[in-house]
Amino acid sequence: MNSEEIEVNDWYVCRSELFEYEFIGQASQKLVNACIVEITHCEQIDQAQSEEYLNRVVVSYRHMSN
Repeated sequence: MNSEEIEVNDWYVCRSELFEYEFIGQASQKLVNACIVEITHCEQIDQAQSEEYLNRVVVSYRHMSN
């Protein structure tokens, strides 16, 4: 799933260790084998938009265009 290089400000379909479901987010920071995204859509949007969850380290992601 992590085949492409992260581009900051691009959109990704993501899965984090915290969430058991996929969500859509915009990459805000590149890490070595992960990225930090700002969550913009997920099934539990109210939970995701709480301050604690708004920015997540994502370990599994794919570009929206793929």
